[in-house]
Amino acid sequence: MQTRNDINWAPFNSIINGKYIVKEIEKNKNKINKPILDEEQIKEIEKTITESMIKQTEVDILYYQKGFLYHLSGTITKINSAIQKIYLNNNKYVYFCEIINIKEKIY
Repeated sequence: MQTRNDINWAPFNSIINGKYIVKEIEKNKNKINKPILDEEQIKEIEKTITESMIKQTEVDILYYQKGFLYHLSGTITKINSAIQKIYLNNNKYVYFCEIINIKEKIY
């Protein structure tokens, strides 16, 4: 059984849903395509990952995920080559195929 109050608010619920749709459209407009890396860039990324794990230096990682670029910092603690996953000391991880750029932090 609907009360009079439920009926009065029905049109406003559709407006709120409309705002959600507009927000999703705006979010999708900001998405970018994944940058394509050449062989030299991939080799440089692999080299930096290996060196930073051996030296235990902190790295800055730029990675691509679901249409957006993100930054991640930390020290590489483990590399799972079977699933190409890189683990950092701050309980974060990133897949190798998502990495766009990686740099050692210099203090």
